[in-house]
Amino acid sequence: MEYLIPCSESDWALGYDQWPDVFCPNTLPFEWLAGPAHRLLIAGVPVYFADEMPGIQIAVEGELPEAVGRQIAADVLANLQRVTGQQEYVVEV
Repeated sequence: MEYLIPCSESDWALGYDQWPDVFCPNTLPFEWLAGPAHRLLIAGVPVYFADEMPGIQIAVEGELPEAVGRQIAADVLANLQRVTGQQEYVVEV
């Protein structure tokens, strides 16, 4: 299960210090996973986040109900819009 929040080069530019504000769900409990990548443990499943072209990528590294994956993507989208002021959308990949 993967999601993409596309951006163009004229859209946002997130700093690493903004990642914790954007890459965490507002409505689901989670734990931070150690390591160099930005990963969370949500419902016992690792979820990976990246900010690189073509946009914000969200990859669920296991099995989660589709509703949970969509909620993660919706929360990240809401956070991104709050932080950047940009109006974006989510694509299920």
